[in-house]
Amino acid sequence: MAWTLFTTILWVGSLRIHGAMAFTFTTLLIGFILLDLAHFGYPGLTVVAGYELMVCALAAWYMMARAILNELYGKELLPAGKPWVS
Repeated sequence: MAWTLFTTILWVGSLRIHGAMAFTFTTLLIGFILLDLAHFGYPGLTVVAGYELMVCALAAWYMMARAILNELYGKELLPAGKPWVS
């Protein structure tokens, strides 16, 4: 639950950065909530959390690729989207 709380704080900040960051932290937060629920009485949610966290991993890989490729080519090849909250 501590990681869920920590992720919630980071999630709030991510909403003001860009869409890719907000999406990544939203899926991470959902994954942690599902894992918490699985631990406290709904073990079937572990599988759901696993699939959902794979989506989170893909989003994180996209952000990594974006950071590397945009820096390498000196222009925005991969967009990040607008912040969800301004």
